[in-house]
Amino acid sequence: MWHCHYVAELNYIEKHLSLGDRVTLLRCDADQLSCEANPKRELAHCLRCIGIRQHGESLLSSKVKTAPLIIEDFKNAVPTKFEVNVSTISEMKETHVAGFDIGSAVYSSLVDRTMSATPDLNIHRDLARDLFLDSYRIYLSAIRYLEEGRYDRVYVFNGRYAGARPWIRACEKKKVSFFTHDKFSSPDRPTRFDCALPHIPAQYPRRILDFWESAEGNSAIVDQARDFFEERPKGKLTGWVSFVDLQEKDMLPAGWDSSKKNIAIFSSTEWEFVSIKELMENALFPCQEDACHYLITEVHKRDPEVCFYIRIHPNSSADKGRWWELPSIQNLAHCTIIPPESSISSYALLQACDTSVTYISTIGVEATYWGKPSIILAQAIYWGLDAVYEPKTREEALEMLCSDLVPKPQTNALKYAAFLRCGGDELPHSEAVNYYTMTFKGQILEARQEVHAWLGACEKRSPASGWKKWLRDKRDRRHLKTLWKECDGWFAAESSGKESTAGR
Repeated sequence: MWHCHYVAELNYIEKHLSLGDRVTLLRCDADQLSCEANPKRELAHCLRCIGIRQHGESLLSSKVKTAPLIIEDFKNAVPTKFEVNVSTISEMKETHVAGFDIGSAVYSSLVDRTMSATPDLNIHRDLARDLFLDSYRIYLSAIRYLEEGRYDRVYVFNGRYAGARPWIRACEKKKVSFFTHDKFSSPDRPTRFDCALPHIPAQYPRRILDFWESAEGNSAIVDQARDFFEERPKGKLTGWVSFVDLQEKDMLPAGWDSSKKNIAIFSSTEWEFVSIKELMENALFPCQEDACHYLITEVHKRDPEVCFYIRIHPNSSADKGRWWELPSIQNLAHCTIIPPESSISSYALLQACDTSVTYISTIGVEATYWGKPSIILAQAIYWGLDAVYEPKTREEALEMLCSDLVPKPQTNALKYAAFLRCGGDELPHSEAVNYYTMTFKGQILEARQEVHAWLGACEKRSPASGWKKWLRDKRDRRHLKTLWKECDGWFAAESSGKESTAGR
């Protein structure tokens, strides 16, 4: 469970309760073989997750009905002829079961788990199978819930992953309205999307512009937008992590020559976006390796003295593909590769370069704020705001790189930042503690102390094989069962209330 997203959902539940709606909360009692927050299905993590969920439920103004994420009838369900026999990523992405694009959902989760845009299916076959099975069982359960219940609205976090996409497709099939939700900058300002995934770039320009128009004259919002850009080079946490903590301020690559034309290419973490079909459909290049090789080679045909600097995104240090180490990139002339672990400052590079190029990274719109011409090669959230140069073809991108561009208006960059900082939903019952954690009704959600004490005692031992050792211990198993009974029935099928008309 991601703490901040669950707290956002508790606020949505509280709002429905205040309107007199009936709410059903779907729960996972360690039923999934592998989930996004606990891919290895560690029991300790499951217990803490369940404890956080129960703590949150206890703070709601009235009790809600809970139901299992996977219905008992489907816990052993396996689709016909199902053995995950796909041999390539392309086959996986095209796999459908019962009209559900399950392969695409599984691929999205698999890419995140392996941190590779091209995960090895031989190595990760068991994980892929678990994801397929979970996704299929959740889909069957979702269809059953929507057929038997009278639900007016379903809330789903993100919607991209193997555990969430089934509900999106089930709602579409049964013509039930749904919201997806996610956060972009401020943890206490999540954004909802009505019957759409958050990853469709075309939906953002209108929302951003409408928000900017509604906020016209509000100096506090403009100040927040400026802070978004000003804080990032200083390492202030405006996202999940700060990517400049290990970089040396003002440090440029060795041999920097400001008398030459210097073009900086800022990469994105490829495994974070490659599984998003709606984004990749409109990208000028299928991957960043192809983009860098084409643009640098073609520019050098016109002007061999242009210097390129490819700043690999710091978050790519875990990328298993490491495309920037391929000979096609390493052998490019007048091209300096700055690896993700480098202490060279991304922002010093941005300030010193003549033109910035990005695939989808936020630094593309930051370049505009700092007065640099910025070219983007795929549809990021800020596409369509005239905040960056948006070539429609490879040839147009090449012409832009060979031209003396002027920066786009800074105001257009501020529109984007204002929406990220202030444009989401207000959460009246919560305050952000940090980027990861929020309070709910003044409390930080956590598992009960009895569970923490017991788990802590288990962890202090010197296990020969980790958790497997104490799972074989009869005394520990008895203690675990006792805790489940004492702590409001861990893993129990708790349920109360009548059929819900507002579902999650």
